[in-house]
Amino acid sequence: MELAWKYRGKGGLMPMLLWNLPRDAFFDVVHEVRRQLMGGADVGFDMLCQLLGGNVRALMDLAMNYGWDLRTWLRNVVNHIRDLMYREVVILNFT
Repeated sequence: MELAWKYRGKGGLMPMLLWNLPRDAFFDVVHEVRRQLMGGADVGFDMLCQLLGGNVRALMDLAMNYGWDLRTWLRNVVNHIRDLMYREVVILNFT
């Protein structure tokens, strides 16, 4: 906890504090988000676990910004990863 507190404002450990929950805790969060935001009933919990890995930030992004549309969310994730890889290739001059 001391390390988390020490690096909290520097972006070091802050993303790891709560964002990848165990399966049962993630299920509780998914249930609460669905109850409050109404929707996502057609998205299976097992699929969410496989795609999000217990990541609450990704869950909120999917629910709030994509209206539970997994196809569009996943397409944007893949595009983002592709763009990051391309930038690294250019930066490292691997072209």
